[in-house]
Amino acid sequence: MFTPLESGIGALLLQVATTSYLIQCGKIIGISSILTAVWDIAFRTSKPKVRNDSNATDLLTHELSLILGLATSCYFIPWYLPDFSPRVQLDVIRLPMLEQYTTLDHLFTEEHDLFKVIAFSSFLIGFGTKLGSGCTSGHMLSGLSRLSYRSIVATAVFCTTAMTVSFNTLKKNPSFPGDVLTCLNEYGVATECWRVDSHKFFDNQSKLLTLLAAVIVIGYFVMPGMSGSVDKSAIGNSLGSSPILLRMIAAEFSGFVFGCGLFISGMAENLKVLRFLSLGGALFTGDFSSFDPSLLMIILFCIVPNVYLWNFYILPQTNKPVHAKGSKKVEQSNEILPLLHEEFLLVKSTQITPKFLIGNMLFGAGWGLLGICPGPGFLNWVLTFQEDFSGNTAAMTLWYLSFVVGRYTAGLC
Repeated sequence: MFTPLESGIGALLLQVATTSYLIQCGKIIGISSILTAVWDIAFRTSKPKVRNDSNATDLLTHELSLILGLATSCYFIPWYLPDFSPRVQLDVIRLPMLEQYTTLDHLFTEEHDLFKVIAFSSFLIGFGTKLGSGCTSGHMLSGLSRLSYRSIVATAVFCTTAMTVSFNTLKKNPSFPGDVLTCLNEYGVATECWRVDSHKFFDNQSKLLTLLAAVIVIGYFVMPGMSGSVDKSAIGNSLGSSPILLRMIAAEFSGFVFGCGLFISGMAENLKVLRFLSLGGALFTGDFSSFDPSLLMIILFCIVPNVYLWNFYILPQTNKPVHAKGSKKVEQSNEILPLLHEEFLLVKSTQITPKFLIGNMLFGAGWGLLGICPGPGFLNWVLTFQEDFSGNTAAMTLWYLSFVVGRYTAGLC
């Protein structure tokens, strides 16, 4: 169902998380690379210069602290806002081209076959995000916010691919009145997915608004106030220095808020994502009954504000050249630096290579199969370690391991 209020609040949380991380640590939140950071540290599979960090300590303060924040949100949401705990449905796949073979009618209904689909989908995501240099967080949320040409191309490629794959692989599910994407309202009656249903917002109104207000105050006032008092000459020192500790706190805060934003917006619920991706099929068939426009709120309340804030106030700006003595052109720098780092650590490449395009197509294919991208995949994996969500522990563990294998397999190419 279309949840503009809930998804709008989730999008605002994502906006605060991404902007706070940029202001404080000088980096964007790229979940696909961050999720393999622990493997990089444990097995030394990535050199610091490749990750744009000065040393292993920097890697620890950024990536692992942000991962801890993400994991913390997995315990906070079921406690504070249990209505927004996602229920992942993994058995959503069919292959239309195999339906003619009666011996393969139930190809993906058995558990072991479902695991093959999960592993394949996640491997494609890991492989594709490595070749394509990002995922929905790095390219769509942060890349579009920077008006990055590469990220605009990447987002167009993986969204188009995901919509195409989703349209051709979703199966009928007997537990629903119709297609697996059929929406049920709060009374259990089948209805069109584009109809507004904000009962979760009104049931949790005070909690949602309190969380949003607290995050805005901490992200835009408390954290910058603490970081603004740091001696800039001390930035980059040992783990015991206050800049490093503040950087860890800032990263954990951003990860926590980012995770909460994914839960509340609906990004962590794979059926909601698949209903959004059904837009491609709806445009093709003219049937919009399964289309859920909720995730458009992320564009309106996360990306649009970020485009304005990042490009006009936060990211380095350089004034137009002016004439100085001897009629030589001199650039006047009006650069703004992050509060807890020496510089912004941003990818500035504008290269669009075949490898880049293929990577984003593969990521889109993996995303379109199950509706799970790296950030929500990690959150749902961590959730399964709680008793109420333990039914998918093996499946989501396989998802994460296959994702990591895909990332490192692509690194060999």
